[in-house]
Amino acid sequence: MKKILSALMLTSAMFVTLTSCASDKLFVGEIKPSKLLTSFEEFNEEFADFNIDEKEIAALKSIKEPLEIHVLFGTWCHDSVREVPRLLKLLEHAANNNITTKLIAVDYKKTADEVYDLKYTPTFVVYRNNQQIGRIIERPKQSLAQDIIAMTTP
Repeated sequence: MKKILSALMLTSAMFVTLTSCASDKLFVGEIKPSKLLTSFEEFNEEFADFNIDEKEIAALKSIKEPLEIHVLFGTWCHDSVREVPRLLKLLEHAANNNITTKLIAVDYKKTADEVYDLKYTPTFVVYRNNQQIGRIIERPKQSLAQDIIAMTTP
């Protein structure tokens, strides 16, 4: 009886853990920032609540070479809900035409094009001249802006 009770408790705990990160809305595929923010309230709330740092905005504005950032994330992932809106707000305020983004939402299995070798969400893949120059995986080491700047400086 104790084994059955233990198994039930373990199964229940695993279910709660798996569903606690899950949003009731799942989106898969490329999505525009405006669509993400209007369709997913959690993302919009983080976008609104995030306080930007003017020094980081200035640093992002100073990027002169074109960068492309591919953002692989899950609408169901709490790390994505935290980090993706922050990046979008930073880039919106920097208004640097040299920095473009491509948002790619993935399913629970993190299915994405093989080129990304995706293991964790969110993953920000930064390209310059069609060459990957770095990644931010799950959360930045310092801050999103500082990590991106560090990738662009020799």
